[in-house]
Amino acid sequence: GSKIAIAAPSRAGRADLEHTVARRAGAGRAVCVARDANAADWLCAVIGPSSTRCLRAHVKPWGSVELHQAYLRCAENHVLARYFTA
Repeated sequence: GSKIAIAAPSRAGRADLEHTVARRAGAGRAVCVARDANAADWLCAVIGPSSTRCLRAHVKPWGSVELHQAYLRCAENHVLARYFTA
């Protein structure tokens, strides 16, 4: 997966992560929800001008972020599902 370093003393905060995910995905906006207590695993709805995609973001302890396709997982998440309804 691709990696990028972000300015964070440890794991990324949600706002920093959403900015990073949107920028890397070439989208105008991302909405992310943590999937674990230590903020390492996130689901993100990446909202572009013509479509919305679901990505999983894995934040390493030193601040780098790996993005992976998550396909339908966002539609199953109670917070992100609204971005995937017709």
